[in-house]
Amino acid sequence: MAEKKNFWTQVISTMNAVVKFGSISPDKQSIETMRVVSNDSRHHFIMNETLKSSVLMSPGKTTIQCGEDVKRDDRALSIRSKNGDILIAAEHGRIKIQAKNIEFVATSDRPEEANIEFRPDNDFEVTKCRDFVVNSTRNARIDAQNLLGLKGHKQVHVVTELFRGISACTMYDKKKSVAACTLGNLNI
Repeated sequence: MAEKKNFWTQVISTMNAVVKFGSISPDKQSIETMRVVSNDSRHHFIMNETLKSSVLMSPGKTTIQCGEDVKRDDRALSIRSKNGDILIAAEHGRIKIQAKNIEFVATSDRPEEANIEFRPDNDFEVTKCRDFVVNSTRNARIDAQNLLGLKGHKQVHVVTELFRGISACTMYDKKKSVAACTLGNLNI
């Protein structure tokens, strides 16, 4: 990319901050519509004209607070991306989501999309809830590599039109391993 030039850069500065309009980026590859830099250069806001992007950097905390004059069920804050992913990352921290209700919705007309995945490195835990309900329109499966425990303190109900099952005894008789058996396909 050719080195950018702009002969009309305007600068307003005080001892606390600098505001630049039409400045060239430090790598000289893009024109910045506006750059606001505090006396700590790590703390800045940039609207990049060439890259059509914006960056807000803060070495400390950042707070977005809104909704004081909004009705309870109206949308107070929207983060939208027409194309591309949205990443929320806390490399050395936690992400907490708190609301009166939380809803995850995945939509797509493609069959390989519209999925919701949870991929923890360790435990996935629901520590407390009134009811835990899973309604699947097709299949529901739980697969555990070691122990699958099911405990009902009062009752356990299994209701089905057809119940098929295998056990270690059945697999031993047929010379099959657990790995060779597939949930939903118990023909051994």
